Amino acid sequence: MLPDPDERGDAIRLETRVARVIDGIITIHSGNQRLHRVLLDEVPLTARESHDAFEAEYLRRYQALIRPGTQGRGAARDTIAAQVLASAVEGVVHAAASRGELGLQEVRRELNGFVCAYLRERIVHVPGNA
Repeated sequence: MLPDPDERGDAIRLETRVARVIDGIITIHSGNQRLHRVLLDEVPLTARESHDAFEAEYLRRYQALIRPGTQGRGAARDTIAAQVLASAVEGVVHAAASRGELGLQEVRRELNGFVCAYLRERIVHVPGNA
């Protein structure tokens, strides 16, 4: 199951919150990597987009990662940022899965660093934080 970054609030360090979400995403995608690769290659995107409730909850988890640094300012911008972040993470995870590299610690470490850098940069550039 994908951990909920809202469960413990803002007191947890950014790196820890990000690592928990990334670990959850990798765990979800690690179940059957060969099947996952086939589904990515063969199932049309429109068929995957039919899970509205799942997609909404998935997006909420990314919004929870973004929100602590912005204190609720720019909700529309936060939604777009959550979508961009989700797409970037999914792209890395899917590419690593297709190469059979999903279990590599280096992939996890680089992805965690990427997400943390993105979130820190957003905090600096949120109106009112500069």
